[in-house]
Amino acid sequence: MTYELRLSGHAEYEITQALAWTENHFGKKQRDAYKKLIRSALLHLAKHPLRPPARKREDIGAAVHSLHIARKGKPARHFFIYRIAGKRIVEIARFLHDSMDTHVEFN
Repeated sequence: MTYELRLSGHAEYEITQALAWTENHFGKKQRDAYKKLIRSALLHLAKHPLRPPARKREDIGAAVHSLHIARKGKPARHFFIYRIAGKRIVEIARFLHDSMDTHVEFN
């Protein structure tokens, strides 16, 4: 079963900012590599939003989960905050750097 992904305006902006920052500090090649990690994480969310490495985040809110984009051999510092909304919908509220506050509001 594939889930529809719905990114909030915050999440879209945060992805854009992370990619711009990566390019400014590490170049286009690294930006492209980071973009691939983000896409890979989004594909994971679309197919298996509740499977590891996804984690329940009751500390943030009921039924809230996080998924770090880092993968074995591919370090990264960002993660998605999301919830399952409806039968086949994943609402992605934020794309945060792991040093950021995890305050999240779903519509």
